[in-house]
Amino acid sequence: MEKDEKKSADIKKKLISCHRCLIYLGDLARYKGLYGDGDAKTREYAAASSYYLQAASLWPSSGNPHHQLAIVASYSGDELGAVYRYFRSLAVDNPFMTARDNLIFAFEKNRQSCSQLVVEVKGSIVKESVVRGKGRGKGEPKGGSKIPCVEADGSKEKETDVNEIRKLFCIRFIRLNGILFTRTSLETFAELLASVSSTFLELLSSIPEEKSNFGADTVDNGLFIVRLVSILVFTVHNVKKEAEGKSYAEIVQRTVLLQNAFTAAFELIGHVLERCEQLNDPSSSYLLPGILVFVEWLACCFEKMVAIRSKFWRCCIAFMNKILFFLPISLDDNEDDTCFNNMIRYEDGESWNMLALWEDLELRGFLPLVPAQSILDFSRKYPFATDGSQERMARIKRVLAAGKVMTRYLHMFSPLFLDRLSLHYRFFGIFYARLCSFVTFQVLACKLKHRRKFEVNRRSFGNAGEETRA
Repeated sequence: MEKDEKKSADIKKKLISCHRCLIYLGDLARYKGLYGDGDAKTREYAAASSYYLQAASLWPSSGNPHHQLAIVASYSGDELGAVYRYFRSLAVDNPFMTARDNLIFAFEKNRQSCSQLVVEVKGSIVKESVVRGKGRGKGEPKGGSKIPCVEADGSKEKETDVNEIRKLFCIRFIRLNGILFTRTSLETFAELLASVSSTFLELLSSIPEEKSNFGADTVDNGLFIVRLVSILVFTVHNVKKEAEGKSYAEIVQRTVLLQNAFTAAFELIGHVLERCEQLNDPSSSYLLPGILVFVEWLACCFEKMVAIRSKFWRCCIAFMNKILFFLPISLDDNEDDTCFNNMIRYEDGESWNMLALWEDLELRGFLPLVPAQSILDFSRKYPFATDGSQERMARIKRVLAAGKVMTRYLHMFSPLFLDRLSLHYRFFGIFYARLCSFVTFQVLACKLKHRRKFEVNRRSFGNAGEETRA
């Protein structure tokens, strides 16, 4: 026994040594890139990122490689990537605390960019009104920002470039999280969230097929959504964590921060769920990995489910029903806790639920998700962000399992039932007033499109109830 423990300790020391060597190699490549130019600079930064990623894979609980990756991201002007990596650097068992200071600097720089954006918007609007007044409607706005705002009539969105809209969204989204991290300018939060939400909806689009509005291809789009979800999750995690061990006044102050953090998370992820539900085939959507990350995070912690908003839950149920209708999956009663037995473990003896997907590998060691990753098999290696049929089915089953956990918990506050014959979620009452405002729902199983199927399920559910009463 002692010999095994000593061997394990030796292996750990060697892994840490290798981890440090990879960090040093990455630093050397990064320094070479600083003094290079053109292709040489890009090549060295890519090499540095590769070393840092290997270091993170070797020791997932270390925040150092994520901090270095954030620095590389800042070199290329990727503000969202830098903030994501700084957050990852803090949300591990061994955080790299320098990241907090760099985050504050990054958020201040972003605040200035956001302020400049507001000035450009106001200037553009004023110039536009003046030109139109002088030219009797024939003039066009001069100067200013190409994207003054995302308006409800949709006229501006059609004329703007997707890359510029994405850049605008990133600036505002980072500012939104910066407000909650630095605990400043809270009075602007609601207005900023509305702006972020409308821009995000524009990027998601509303056609039956997906567009690559968040990156060059499906891989980039999926990674963008996963990172966006992770930032929202960390913001909630950080606010909640900082409330521990504080005075009563500080806890009360942070209650407002936590409420705002939950509001932003549920609103934006609600848009993702709603968009995914509109697709012809949601099972292969690049939005699904991000959805899995969020619902598993919720399902692992009871206290977070108390904050679920009614609109988010409605979108979640509609999304689950869409998947169940197009991909009928048979899950027996014994599989209710397959993914979340006691909220922190998977059942033994299963194979699909232990498969580490690419989003699990990307977020390995991320503290808010550790309970959901407790027994995943990370030994299997496959190309990043690539999915086969087995991976897609594993992801869908895990999403459904997390949804069932949330359903059972919320059943304590509302008469929400799961029809085990069709596995369609049904809601026959209203959410408890402390959870959300009173909203009455009808059956949430696509009753207009699939009325016949719904009627069969309802009769089956009713007969089962009569037999139980008998």
